[in-house]
Amino acid sequence: NGMVNEQNYAIGWRVDVSEKFLPGTSYVHHGGVSSGAMSWLVLYPDLELVVALNMNTVVPRFADFSKQAQTITQLFLDAIQSD
Repeated sequence: NGMVNEQNYAIGWRVDVSEKFLPGTSYVHHGGVSSGAMSWLVLYPDLELVVALNMNTVVPRFADFSKQAQTITQLFLDAIQSD
């Protein structure tokens, strides 16, 4: 219905604003877990950057995997800024 919900979730995507990593930067993300694999897709519209991560693994918490997106995103941002 267009209303913001407390989970920031809409049609399979979460919409957030970064507080610690890239403060004030909006991002949209979605992840998934299946037996032996995890995936994470994050879009930074203001930065015109998309990062997709896929991993074959068995770990107990999906949230731990999502933190890796920040490390990989920073690598891309460093490469972009060095141009």
